[in-house]
Amino acid sequence: MGLMREFNATTVNIEAAEPANAGPVAIKINAAQPVSELDLLKQKLSKVSDSPTPVCFYPKSVKVTHGHRWAGTKKDLHYSKWKLNAVAAAIRGKSLIDAKAMLGSVDKKGAKFVRELVDEIEKQGVKRGRNPEQMFVRTATVGGSIMYKTADIKGRGRTGMIRKPLSSIRIVMEEKTPKDFYKMMLKGDTPPGLSALFRRMLYQNKADFDHIRSISHMLTSKGRYYRRV
Repeated sequence: MGLMREFNATTVNIEAAEPANAGPVAIKINAAQPVSELDLLKQKLSKVSDSPTPVCFYPKSVKVTHGHRWAGTKKDLHYSKWKLNAVAAAIRGKSLIDAKAMLGSVDKKGAKFVRELVDEIEKQGVKRGRNPEQMFVRTATVGGSIMYKTADIKGRGRTGMIRKPLSSIRIVMEEKTPKDFYKMMLKGDTPPGLSALFRRMLYQNKADFDHIRSISHMLTSKGRYYRRV
């Protein structure tokens, strides 16, 4: 029976001519020259260099192009932040035409504040040479402020404290690039307000049936549905 054990520094050979229960065993030990750490490092590096180099992907190196963005803020509004956020949620992600139409139909006090801010941001964009038809509400962030206190005068000589809320809103408007804008329309995601504008233009120009049918994915909700499907 023979046994062999290998070590990094030395090599030891243990040989047994006969089984262990047959009597004493003759052991012969041969010590080789020690292997330095530098040689071991070279062996590992050679294995690494032979393997293919992995392809690394760095997300920060990818440049994402988007349209022009600008923002507007309205602070110290005497309105609850929860009620104001409900109005802001109705215009998030919508086009400027749809957002103004939505705010015109909302019978809330907060709709007046949001509409004033949207009109102000639209004027800023027009001064910078932006196209209102390509403007979209990217974000609408609502936050609360420190409540101010006023005295609450009651009957029989009693008084109390009234805490009135304050809130603020910030809207970021974005003008989509022509590539993204037309790509969105071809996919069947044309905003309803813009579709109404297209229909009005076609009616005024007395377009024929074939022309209307070819761009139905931009004019009606049913056409947009079939284009997405």
